[in-house]
Amino acid sequence: MKEFKSQFRDALVEPLRAAGLEARVFIWTKFHDRYLLSNLVGISLPYGFGTGPGRTTWARLRKADCDDIQREFDPNSQRRKLVSNFTIP
Repeated sequence: MKEFKSQFRDALVEPLRAAGLEARVFIWTKFHDRYLLSNLVGISLPYGFGTGPGRTTWARLRKADCDDIQREFDPNSQRRKLVSNFTIP
């Protein structure tokens, strides 16, 4: 888990500070699809943030889908198991 925290912090602390923002990171038990959810937009990233060879398609989520995903991954939900969470910076 320390490795994940270090990777997120190494990549995001400076850009977030420069923008005057913070991010809360949640790590859940294994699942395939990835999402970027904020109070402004929800994005489906089926194969993650990777930029290597191959093709990936990102899609903006409808509000109802974003709300459903947020309920699924709520720390109090029984649908997924939360492994860790932390705030950057």
